[in-house]
Amino acid sequence: MEEGGETVNSMPSVPKDAKKAAYDNLVASGLEPSPENLLQSSKKKGAPLHEYFYGGNAKEWADYGRYEAARKIIQSIPVHWRVGGRTITTRAVEFVKTPEGGRWAFMRDILSDKRLADAYLEEVDRLLGSARDKLARFRSLNCGIEDEAA
Repeated sequence: MEEGGETVNSMPSVPKDAKKAAYDNLVASGLEPSPENLLQSSKKKGAPLHEYFYGGNAKEWADYGRYEAARKIIQSIPVHWRVGGRTITTRAVEFVKTPEGGRWAFMRDILSDKRLADAYLEEVDRLLGSARDKLARFRSLNCGIEDEAA
């Protein structure tokens, strides 16, 4: 998505040390971890992420927020398919990563284009692998290990 010649679909860059400091600040505050609490704790001048949310990057964040809202809306539109007497519901639109880059595609186009279908299934496989890795890491945790943010 372009606006005024600038791409607005990527999150403004936040240095790793600022993310770590924001995490530490959230833990020290006793607040539950949530986007709302992270934003609230960032409102104070001097807070680790204040400049990223409320300083010079405010327009970038606003553009990114609008893009994310549009992305969530487009991903929430269902389409219903009749297959063998059953109704199957999927998203009407999916983001597909192809060798040429990513693009949004209607599910009907993904189903009818082998190249898009293969790319879509490859992404589903990647997500399943990521979920399996996350599950394995969770199962390997032992009680009593100290929390250490990266």
